[in-house]
Amino acid sequence: MHQSNNYKDNNGNSIIMRFLKKRQEMKIKKKYLLGLSIILVFFIFSFSDCKGENKNEKQIAQQAARPTENDKKAELESREEIKPKEIVEENEGKDLNEKEKLAGKEKEEYVFVEKWDEESIGEQISPGGIAIDSKGFIYISDATNHFIYKFSPDGKLILKWGEKVKFLWGYGLTVDSNDFIYLSDPWGNKIYKYSSDGKLIKKWGEMGKEKGKLREPCGIAMDSNDFIYVTDRRNHRVQKFTTDGKFITMWEKGEGKEGKFRDPMGVAVDSKDFVYVADTWNHRIQKFTSDGEFITMWGKKGENVGEFLAAGAITVDSKDFVYVLDSNNHRIQKFTSDGKFITKWGKKGWREGGEFEHPRAIAVDSKGYVYISDLGNHRIQVFKKNRIL
Repeated sequence: MHQSNNYKDNNGNSIIMRFLKKRQEMKIKKKYLLGLSIILVFFIFSFSDCKGENKNEKQIAQQAARPTENDKKAELESREEIKPKEIVEENEGKDLNEKEKLAGKEKEEYVFVEKWDEESIGEQISPGGIAIDSKGFIYISDATNHFIYKFSPDGKLILKWGEKVKFLWGYGLTVDSNDFIYLSDPWGNKIYKYSSDGKLIKKWGEMGKEKGKLREPCGIAMDSNDFIYVTDRRNHRVQKFTTDGKFITMWEKGEGKEGKFRDPMGVAVDSKDFVYVADTWNHRIQKFTSDGEFITMWGKKGENVGEFLAAGAITVDSKDFVYVLDSNNHRIQKFTSDGKFITKWGKKGWREGGEFEHPRAIAVDSKGYVYISDLGNHRIQVFKKNRIL
């Protein structure tokens, strides 16, 4: 058969045969490349697994090096074997901040007992003032819901009132020798007097700068003769009244000097009728006679022991120890009546007992239990003293 020259190249070779030959060579190359790719992929995965195993081994080694909870507990117990008393004696004469750092403990500590909150009370509260009467009943003013709550010593809600006579903001509370309840209302610039079963007896006060008039009355306290002391915050002074609201005396405003105030918010009276004022924005406590004569003062702005960031509420127990709510440090500090530091507790938080969000008021009952209105966390926290020295 005649074969056309169109199927041959210039050298006389068949074009079709050359095409088939190249096609065969390409198939061989593809198989080679595929095999090489499989080997490469296998190598990569093997290397990754090896690296992962090394990483896991490293993590296991690191975790093994970390102290466990039991290790931490054992370490703490070993530290506690050192007697605090020996540390205090060894460092006698050192300043209080240094003693605290070296000893790691205070002379006293206060431990959390319980909390009263929405779950236990049955409704959410915004606790303001706290007061305790002669029978041990506890009164709490609600800063936003305009009620006063009465509790038994074990936290059972007995009574609440405020529906008929609406105060604007329940801030401070105190109780006289006949168990009448007194409430300060800073927004309404008034003082309310109630019976222990919630009946309104009297109210007085109006806004102004004159004697007897008020501009945001906050702290309120009672002395042994049933005279009432009110921190007249925006007038930067303390005023003294009878239980019927009759003005007696006052000591005036100022800043920086003895007996002068800058937005005082807390007031308390001890068994000898000495008056303690939380001079809030001067970050200090001032002590006076019942007539306003200056005795002493302590504190300054700061976060260390004996320092304050807005000294808020204040109270005195039956042994005349002074408790101060260090509001913006979210803690409580306890002092002797002449300002010597004893102990402190608390920190900012909302989960655990002993964590506070701007605590508002404080009271101590006859057994030494401490009640604190934790305003920002909508609860009351109860503590008791645990002596460790």
